[in-house]
Amino acid sequence: MGRELLVSEHALERMQLREVSEEAVRLAVRRPDWTSPAAFGATNYWKEIDGRTIRVTVGPTLTDPNARVVWTVSIKR
Repeated sequence: MGRELLVSEHALERMQLREVSEEAVRLAVRRPDWTSPAAFGATNYWKEIDGRTIRVTVGPTLTDPNARVVWTVSIKR
């Protein structure tokens, strides 16, 4: 990846609510099964882990051009 990956408070709340580990989030971003474009220059990273498909939305930060931030984490139903 090369760039720092930060996790927003919103994403941390969603991870806890949906019981998704930070390790799973980083795996989805590092080795996604597929990707799709998202709003505002972000990218959705999709990964099937333990029978669940998680979506991790990652976009640019406002302050650091060398970092990206996980905006949200969800489960595909």
